Amino acid sequence: MIVSRVQWKGWDGGRFSTDVRKIAGRGLGAAALHLTNRIKQVISVPAPRKIVKFTKMVPVMKKQKLGKTGRFKYVAAMKKVTTKRIVAATPATPGAPPRKLTGKLRQSIAWQWMKRDTVARVGTNIEYAAPLEFGPKKFRGKSSGKAHPFISVTLQRAKGELNWIMWNSFNKGIASTTP
Repeated sequence: MIVSRVQWKGWDGGRFSTDVRKIAGRGLGAAALHLTNRIKQVISVPAPRKIVKFTKMVPVMKKQKLGKTGRFKYVAAMKKVTTKRIVAATPATPGAPPRKLTGKLRQSIAWQWMKRDTVARVGTNIEYAAPLEFGPKKFRGKSSGKAHPFISVTLQRAKGELNWIMWNSFNKGIASTTP
């Protein structure tokens, strides 16, 4: 049996692997940023809105004078408080992305790149985003309302663009590193 050993003098597998990860990471970061911007664009459509005033009773502590002694005691009481809230003037269309009322959801959309795993995450940390995306849940997991997906729908629509961004970035990176 004849075994031949071929050695290429310029080969450095560790460096090659690092370069490929770096190039792929650039494309991944660009794709994540693009997806973030597309999601923000989808949820930037303003909803017809109105300002509603509502009154509620809140507990307060009231100071009460005790006769002529000059001493006071505190007594629990209720006070009327009027506040304003922005609400949608028309109900949302089931299945359509949520419409913008205050802009908090749009402002919270962000991306994160995990360099070690070559993974990018796009999402939000707003509490009401999950019920909007997946639908509100009722007792025993039954859906009680319609979902207004915005992340998953945008991801599906932008898959071609994201593939092109990553492929283009990868090709440019490879072209710049080859001799």
